[in-house]
Amino acid sequence: MSQLLRPSNAVLNTSTYSPYKHPAPIDLKLDANEGPPLSISISNALSSISADTLRRYPSTQELCQRLAQRFNISPNQLLVTAGADDALDRACRAFLGPGSELIYPTPSFEMIPRFAQWAYGTVLKIDWSQSKFPLSKVIDLISDRTKLISLVSPNNPTGATVTSDELIALSKAAPKALILLDHAYVEFVDRPELDLSQLALSLDNVCVFRTFSKAWGLAACRVGYVMGPQQVIEWLKQVGHPYSVSTLSVNLVKKALSGLNQYINQSVIQVQKERLELSKLLKRLEGHVTDSQANFVFYQGPQAKWIYDALAGLGIAVRTWPKDSKLGNAIRITCPGQQKEFERLIKALQTALDPQAILFDLDGVIADVSESYRAAIIGTAASYGVEVHDRDIALIKAYGDANNDWRVTQTILLKYGLNVSLAEVTERFERLYQGEEPDSHHSPRGLYLKETMIPTRETLIKLCEGRKTAIVTGRPLKDALIFLERFDLTDLFQELITMEDAPAKPHPAPVELSLSRLGVERAWMIGDTVDDVRAARHAQVIPIGVLIPNEPDPNFTRKHLEEAGAARVVENIIEIQEWLR
Repeated sequence: MSQLLRPSNAVLNTSTYSPYKHPAPIDLKLDANEGPPLSISISNALSSISADTLRRYPSTQELCQRLAQRFNISPNQLLVTAGADDALDRACRAFLGPGSELIYPTPSFEMIPRFAQWAYGTVLKIDWSQSKFPLSKVIDLISDRTKLISLVSPNNPTGATVTSDELIALSKAAPKALILLDHAYVEFVDRPELDLSQLALSLDNVCVFRTFSKAWGLAACRVGYVMGPQQVIEWLKQVGHPYSVSTLSVNLVKKALSGLNQYINQSVIQVQKERLELSKLLKRLEGHVTDSQANFVFYQGPQAKWIYDALAGLGIAVRTWPKDSKLGNAIRITCPGQQKEFERLIKALQTALDPQAILFDLDGVIADVSESYRAAIIGTAASYGVEVHDRDIALIKAYGDANNDWRVTQTILLKYGLNVSLAEVTERFERLYQGEEPDSHHSPRGLYLKETMIPTRETLIKLCEGRKTAIVTGRPLKDALIFLERFDLTDLFQELITMEDAPAKPHPAPVELSLSRLGVERAWMIGDTVDDVRAARHAQVIPIGVLIPNEPDPNFTRKHLEEAGAARVVENIIEIQEWLR
C-alpha cells in the first residue's frame, strides 16, 4: 500500500471493537446482553413484503408514528435508526468537533467515547464504578466546552442507574449541553421510577435512546430509536444515512409491537428473577456485585477470571475485559431469560466455584509415560520398519479419538501404508510394555517399570483434600492398578474407571460413570488430551488441560486443548490449587 495513504488521527487513536473471546467452543452466549428469543413467526411477519416493496428504499414513517403514540409525542420528535448506537453516533457527529467535550462516566457503553473521538471531540472521563452516580463530580466538569454528557441507565456494564432528581439536576447544570440518556436496558428495571423516558422528554436538553436489541430480542434486526426536542431530532437526521433501517427489519419490529407486549413482560419478569438469584450467588464471593437493573449481573473480584474460563470450558460465554486496567478482574453475565438455560448457568457457576469432586486422567497427568506407553508406540512402529517421533504422536492425539495407544500405533502404521490388524499391533505393543515372559536365562524388564510420578503425592493430597476423587483412564484395569500400587496412591482415589468399564474417551460415558459412582454432580477433570477435554465437557464437567513433561511442542498442544474446550491449560497441576478457594 502506498505510504501516502494515511487514515485520520480519529482512526489512528482508536482500536477495532473486538471483545475478547475464549478459544473454547461456545453454544450458550451470555456475553452480549441479547434478550430472550421472541415467539414470533418470521415468515408471517415478512409475508406482506412483495418483490416490488423490496426494490424500493425503506420507510420508517409508520413505525415512527406507532412509537410516537406509545410515548405521547409528535413523530417529529422521534427518529428510527440502525440500533441505538447509530443514534448515539449521530449525536456525536452533530454536536462534537475540535475543542468540544463529552463527559463520560465510566465504565459505561464503550462505543460512546469511540463515537466522540471519530467526531474529533475530547472525552472527559469520570469514575462511576460504584452504584451511586457521581453527580457532583460530573457537574464540576461542565464548562463552555461541554457539548454532550453521557448517561447510560441502567448502565452497561455495571447495571447501575440514574435517578430522576439526578437527571433534573444535570439538565439544569448544563443548559448548553445535550444529555444522552441511553435507556437500552430500561425495560428490565423493577422500579417504575427508574424509567426516565417521560421525564427526559419534558426537558429541552435531553434525548432518550432506546432499542429493540435487548428486551425485544431483535438484536439482528438493528433497530433503535431516539426521542427528544424536535430541532435536535432534525439535526440528527442531517448527519446520518437517509435509509438506515431495512424494510425487513421494520416489518419484524412492527409485528413484535402488534402482539408481543405480554410476552415481553413475561420475559422481563423471568430476567428479573434470574438477576436476583444470580446476584445472590455472586455476592457470596470476595469482591463487589452491583445492584443491577439491567438484564445482566456485574461481578468484580478475584474469582472473575476463573469464572470466565470455567464457564467457557462448559460452553458458556460471558463478558470480560482482560486488557482493561480497571475491568481486568470483572465479568458481566447476561441473564438468559429462559429457565432451562438459566439452570445450566447456575449449575456451571456452582461447578466452577465449588466442585464436589476432582477427576484425573492417569497418563500424562499423574503418570509420566514418555518412557513407557510412548516408547512402546515408537518401538512397535520400529518393529515394522517405521520411524516415529514424539511429534508424530502428539499430532495424532491433538486431533482426538486417540485415547487407545494400540489404536494410535495402528493409525500411524496405516499412515505409512501398513494395514496391520489391531490384534497384531496390540501383541507387539504389549511385549514391549509388559516385558517378555522371564525364563531361566534372563528376565527382561517391561517399559511400564520406567513410569514415574509427575506430581508428588503431597500435591495430590492437597488437590484431593475435602473432595471426592476418581481416576478416569483408558488403561486396562491391571495396568492402572500396578501403577497406583507401585506409587502408593490407591488410598487417594475413591473410584477407578478403566478401559473395561465404559467406551473410550472422548465418549462421556467413563466420566459420567465416575460421577455416578462418586454420587456427585459437579466436578473438574484434569487431562492431557483433547479426548479428555471433550469427554469432560459432554459430561458437564469442567475440563482442565495439562501439558505432559517434555512436551515436544507445548504451544501446539495448548492450542488444541483450548480449542477442544479446556477451561485452562497448565504446566503443573499444583496451579489448580489456587482456584479451589
